[in-house]
Amino acid sequence: MFAHEKLQVYGKALDFAAKASASPSRWDKKHALVDHLSRASESVLFNLAEAASQTSDLGLARACPKMPEFPSA
Repeated sequence: MFAHEKLQVYGKALDFAAKASASPSRWDKKHALVDHLSRASESVLFNLAEAASQTSDLGLARACPKMPEFPSA
């Protein structure tokens, strides 16, 4: 099992990609929305797999940058 396959978010993204590819099957494949949804869901999966494969601190910093800190009210 690869590292990205252990992530819960990867499993959810995989489920979404399967549902997204099955849902618009009744639509014409020429619709831009169908193409965009397909490419976007694949991109999420690839990005998660790439980020999970990063083992160095520098690689992790590039894959998972810190969110900016907001001042507390």
